[in-house]
Amino acid sequence: MTPELEPQPAQVRENHEPEEERRPLPVLYVLVFGMLTFFGFQYSITEAGDGPSNSGDRRTPVPAVVKQETGEAIFKRACSSCHQADGKGVPGTFPPLAGSPWVVGSQETPVRIVTLGLGGPLDVNGTVYNGAMPAIGATMKDDEVARVVSYIREGFGNKATPVDAATVAAVRKALNGRKDALTGGDELVTLGHKSP
Repeated sequence: MTPELEPQPAQVRENHEPEEERRPLPVLYVLVFGMLTFFGFQYSITEAGDGPSNSGDRRTPVPAVVKQETGEAIFKRACSSCHQADGKGVPGTFPPLAGSPWVVGSQETPVRIVTLGLGGPLDVNGTVYNGAMPAIGATMKDDEVARVVSYIREGFGNKATPVDAATVAAVRKALNGRKDALTGGDELVTLGHKSP
């Protein structure tokens, strides 16, 4: 038999060989994970479905109010670049809206002009304009056309009655799907324009 050797000082100082130990998850982690899984599953069953939620905001829903663009805002966006912000137009190029018999006369006339556009000679207070106005109202709803025409008829010193959406709808129906622009003042008179 060999006698056991005493460990040498260098051997005593060395660390043991690392070993992989089996370290199970702490019981607390397992319990917390299990409880979260259980409550999550229970919540998804009780709160899912097509019915209203049992929790959350219980206020009565209020429909969103869509702010309508005013006639003035529509005018500034679509008309003021030609007719100017003061409605006086550009001499020799774009007719004035202020004091124009085409604006303050029959309600239907400015509705027709805004809806179809206008090209051809138009006498406004002794000055003949022969420009072209696009059909800006073709893409507007009836109430939008009514608001902008009413703004023009009541603004710039004009004192004419406002126009409602029903009048715009009636004019559009009478146009019977027409898309081409009006051909000037003579056609407006033929269509029934009456000066104030």
